[in-house]
Amino acid sequence: MPDPVTSTSMTALQRGILFVGVLVLSLAGIAVAAKVIKATMASPAPTPTAVASSTAVATTRPSPTSTQLDASEPTLVLGDSLALDVYPYLANLLPDRYVSYVAKVGRSTLEIAAALAEQTDIPNVVIVSAGTNDWSSTDFTTSAENIMNMIGPHRCVVWMDVHRPQRTDPNLGLQEPDTAINAALDVLAAEHSNIHVVRWSELAASHPEWFGADGIHPNDDGIKARADAMSQAAVNCSALNPTAPIAPQESLPPEAFN
Repeated sequence: MPDPVTSTSMTALQRGILFVGVLVLSLAGIAVAAKVIKATMASPAPTPTAVASSTAVATTRPSPTSTQLDASEPTLVLGDSLALDVYPYLANLLPDRYVSYVAKVGRSTLEIAAALAEQTDIPNVVIVSAGTNDWSSTDFTTSAENIMNMIGPHRCVVWMDVHRPQRTDPNLGLQEPDTAINAALDVLAAEHSNIHVVRWSELAASHPEWFGADGIHPNDDGIKARADAMSQAAVNCSALNPTAPIAPQESLPPEAFN
């Protein structure tokens, strides 16, 4: 039989070896964990970086329009006979604001500028219908620039581009094409950030059934479409307030349409 003392001593030794082994493994585990924690702390956090970058980009983007105004701003329709054509419909599409007209049949852009100069108060939203009766894109540019100088940079200007056939006058000769007037308007709009051009020419080209013999004045369907395009652009300048009471509207006399 084994000596009981020897047997007991061996058991204690084995226990000591086991304790030392466990201690070594524990210390090794702690070291590995420390390395993992250190590596994790040293690595950049991707999510905050991405958010910060996105936020920086967003804050430097320009607003959709530099002329976003309060809702329900009074609106002036300025121009020629095409400005008057929408009279039966436009106010109903903008019921939350006062819609007024400074317009006359046959007016050139020069004459439209002169009529605007007589106004003592120009609303913050101006819808312009000018260029159809102009013979020269150079003359159009001079008068249109004069209009914009009177309106200033803080009002929102909706400008309908031109759709018309060329005409010939014994004194003036052949009228420049509507594309020349529209190109001049685009240059003007590039110089004045508060001009928002509505491509009436594209709408008209897509719907020849809207026009009669003169190719200028639309029928009732075309007038409704023109009024709708004007109203949508005006609402982009000054939002519609559906809860506002119906605003009083300017009533034009019959002679205004002659």
